[in-house]
Amino acid sequence: MTSDLEEPTAGPSVNSAVLQAFEPYIDALAERLAAVLERRRGRMINQYDSELGNRRHRDAVKRRMANGEGGAGKSGRNYLLTREAMREELARPWAGARSEPPPAPAATKSRSRDLSEFERSVMSGLRAVKDPPR
Repeated sequence: MTSDLEEPTAGPSVNSAVLQAFEPYIDALAERLAAVLERRRGRMINQYDSELGNRRHRDAVKRRMANGEGGAGKSGRNYLLTREAMREELARPWAGARSEPPPAPAATKSRSRDLSEFERSVMSGLRAVKDPPR
């Protein structure tokens, strides 16, 4: 008979026995990890980890602090938002985004028209040099 160490594909009875032996430890570890993750949720998010992006995040923090909305703070160069404030900002339309497409460029003159104007200005300059006023 072989042991589990010698044969990597042991039968289901051996694997289930090992799993049953470790199951209480796995459950305790999962509960502990869930508690740690839940505590981290209360932390504030800086602009580098923000889903808003750096600029939009900083603008949101500055606006919230100026208006006394809460959920925002500043520590050194870090602009901070709570998770709840982050959700509110993500749901809010951004004022910096364009609601309309940019205006179409003004109609430009054709190349031949530009060239003829240039030729006229050059010729008038040459005439002025050739025929000085008397």
